[in-house]
Amino acid sequence: VSRDLAEKMVRTAVDAPRGVTEFDYADLAMAPSRLVAPPRVAAAPAALECRVTEIMRPKALDGTPTGAIVVAGEVVG
Repeated sequence: VSRDLAEKMVRTAVDAPRGVTEFDYADLAMAPSRLVAPPRVAAAPAALECRVTEIMRPKALDGTPTGAIVVAGEVVG
């Protein structure tokens, strides 16, 4: 990707204010996906569309919740 797009992608990793999408926060244009409901980044040269297959909430060695969430999916398009 271009440097400009890479810098915008980094901005999407922040905890955006409530009511502000990561797209708006990073000044990225949306484009419709072909097979899934969420939009994709219009300027991206490639996009992988995925469907969630499992959501896991790992625990620490002592059995307490870590607060982490691991999402697994399958590429469908």
